[in-house]
This record gives sequence, C-alpha cells and structure tokens, in this order.
Amino acid sequence: MSQICAKCGKKVNMFTGFKCKDGNFCNDCVSSLSPFILGNLTYFAKAEILDLLYLKERDDDLVKDDTLEKLLGKKIYWEKEVNQSKKDWDENERYRETERKKELRYKEKSLKELDRKAGSQSLFRQGIIETYNANIADIESVYQANKADLTELYDEAKSGIEEATNNFNDFLTLIANRAQELRGIEKQVKDDAEAAIQGELEDIKKKAQEKALTEAREKAKIEAERLAQKEAEECIRREKEERAQIELERKKAQQEIERRAHEEAKEKLKGELEEIRVEAERKALDEAREKAMRHEKEKIAKDLQREERKKNPTHLAIISLVCSILSWVTVMTVLPPFILAVIGLITGIKALKSSRRKMAIAGIIVSAALIIFIAVIGFLVALE
Repeated sequence: MSQICAKCGKKVNMFTGFKCKDGNFCNDCVSSLSPFILGNLTYFAKAEILDLLYLKERDDDLVKDDTLEKLLGKKIYWEKEVNQSKKDWDENERYRETERKKELRYKEKSLKELDRKAGSQSLFRQGIIETYNANIADIESVYQANKADLTELYDEAKSGIEEATNNFNDFLTLIANRAQELRGIEKQVKDDAEAAIQGELEDIKKKAQEKALTEAREKAKIEAERLAQKEAEECIRREKEERAQIELERKKAQQEIERRAHEEAKEKLKGELEEIRVEAERKALDEAREKAMRHEKEKIAKDLQREERKKNPTHLAIISLVCSILSWVTVMTVLPPFILAVIGLITGIKALKSSRRKMAIAGIIVSAALIIFIAVIGFLVALE
C-alpha cells in the first residue's frame, strides 16, 4: 500500500521511502540525512524531520557535526540496556521459581523413598529435610544477591535513558527553535522584498501610465495622419478603378472581335478535319480487309500443315527414336526406361506410314531390344 511523502507529496512504499513516527518520506527528500539517522527514523516525528531537513538544506552550523547521531546513539544504547535489565530480571525470577520447585520435588521424592524403606521414624528424615531447606535457602540468597545487582543496573540504565532522552529531546527542541527562527527571518526578508517590489511596481505603474498617455497622444496624431493619407489613397484608388474599367471594356471589345475570328477559323478547320477523318476511315477499312485476308491465308496454311502431319506423321518417328535412346540412357533406373521404351514402340508403330519409315523402324527395334533386355534381366533375377 502506497503512502504520501510528508515533504514533496510523492507516493512512496516500503521500497522507495522511509517511515517515521507519524508519516513517511521518499528516498530523494531524506537523501541528505546520515545512514544512521535513516536507519532509526522511527525515533523522529514528521515535524522534527522537516525541521532537520530545513536546516540541512541551509547548511546550518547546528546540524553540520554528528551531535544528533551521538545523542540518538546514546538513547538507543540505554534503551537496549533497560530492555536487557528487564530480561535479566525476568530470568532471575524464573531461576528462583524453577530451582525452588526442583528442590521441593527432590525433597518430597527423597522423603517418600525413605518412608517406604525405613519408615517415618527414620533418623535420616530430619537430616534430609535440613539439607533440602539449606539448598532452598542458598537458592533464595543467590536470587536476592542477583536481584540487588539487577536493581542497581536497572536503576542505572533507567537514569541513563532518561538523561539520553532529555538530551535528545532538548537537541530536537533546539533544532525546532532554530528552524522556526530561520523561517521567521526568511519570512521577514520575503515580506520586506515583497514590500520593496510592491513599491517599485507602483512607481513602474505610474511611469507606465504616463508613458501610455504620451503614447496615446502620439498614436492619435499618427491615426489622424493615417486617415488623411487613407482618404487621399482612396481618391487615387477610385480614379485607378475608373481607368481600369475603361481599359477592361476596351479589352472585352477586342476579345469579342478575336472570338468571332476564332469561330470562323474553327468552322473552317472543322470542315478540313472531317475530310481528313473520312480519308482515314477509308484507309483503315482497306487495312482491316487486307489484315483479314492475311489471317485467313495463315489459317488455311496451318490447316494444310496439320492435315499433312496427320497423313505423314514424321514427328512420331522422331519421338520414337528419341524415347528409345533415352530408355537406354536411363537403363540404370527402375521405372523410367520401361515407360520410355513402351512410348518409343507405340509411336514407332504409328509412324511406319510416314516418310521417315526407317527412323520409325530404328525406334521400334531399339525400344523392343530394351524391353527384351529388361525381361531377360527380370527372368534371371527371378531364377536366382
């Protein structure tokens, strides 16, 4: 859960700040304090830390040395001594009760054992009772001696912590008074400075009013001259506008003459363009007819070539020979040589009627030889 720094108002938490008795401070605000003060900041109130930081910022002689650290150290030391005295006191009380109970338990146990063995009229019974009573008396004397010593130590520690606390609080009071005094001096200086500034501002205000009045008069004079000049400029402008209007009407008349001449030239040009367009359409029509006839001729030639290829399939003979050769080239593989040989055989048979009959026969022979070769190899492998 975040807290608020008592000096700058920034949010702080257990990792980014320090806690005092009644508030929190961020790391930046208390960076000028010593590590010992920061480690024991819970001994200080928020107002005391603010006064201490105020004097630290002004490098006051009261907080230049380590007097505050020494007084705080003494206070912490005597607090530890008081706590230790209380702890020793409690330990002495526990020792007394524990040892007394132990001796009484041993006494009862010994007496019961003696009664069981020798009877209640035994001569040793009184001796045992006296021995255990003497032990208890010794325990009580040790307890009383320790109690006296602890009381003396406790009184000494209590006196020491009272003195250390008073000295510590007196020094904090001195710091608070010094800070209050400096704040009063600073406030007085600030008030005097504000009063001086206020007086200067009043003088400046009077001078500014006088200057403003003078400037207003000058401005009025300049404004009157400007209006007169503006009126003269307005007359000149109206005259220029009249001349410009006359010039504009003249230009409009000239533009109208030029427009009519342009329309006549445009009509003439339009007739010439129409003649050119008709001639261009005629030429384009002739070119389209010529292009259509050329396309038809190319189509007829392709159809004739296709018919020729059907009647004389020389390409099948070439395919047959190429496939048969490739089948032998790829004979070390498994499936491709057989497929190429079959393709070569089929295309060679179809190409027997072409003009390249010999090439087709060569393709058939080479393909058939590969098929026979593959069959023989397969048969030998099967025999093995």
